[in-house]
Amino acid sequence: MHIETTHTYPVPRKDGFAYLTDLKTWADWSPLRVGDPEAITMRKGAVIDFVYRPMGIPMHGKAEVVKLVDGELLRLRIRVRGYTDVIETLEFKNAGSHAFTLIVTVDADEPADIMGKTYQWVRKPLLTRDVHHSLDRLQEVFFNGATKAA
Repeated sequence: MHIETTHTYPVPRKDGFAYLTDLKTWADWSPLRVGDPEAITMRKGAVIDFVYRPMGIPMHGKAEVVKLVDGELLRLRIRVRGYTDVIETLEFKNAGSHAFTLIVTVDADEPADIMGKTYQWVRKPLLTRDVHHSLDRLQEVFFNGATKAA
């Protein structure tokens, strides 16, 4: 499974990166609800406990920071017991001095069994919806001035 989307935001790249990698802000835009954002430092190898509620059903999981390049890239391995891992990558590109483009990719292995394939048929639209909803929420946050240009 592969999902990819791109969106440009009206804040400098470094401000966008700082905002998206600050776990305290995730409740403003992400469908993943972090257990204790104050207790985690965003760094390679960090493990983030979360609750995700697709269709209102709580699913507990862990997101491991597998790659972090300051100002440029955040890659997470998202694990929910019983499901194939999801690799989500946020890539940050300059779009002028006061804007950045966020490239989001979501990848997961295709399951081999019939139950896994059936679930995958439902999972991709849910993940696609959540990615687009997150990007829309970020648009609102950045246009409402939650971050300030340096």
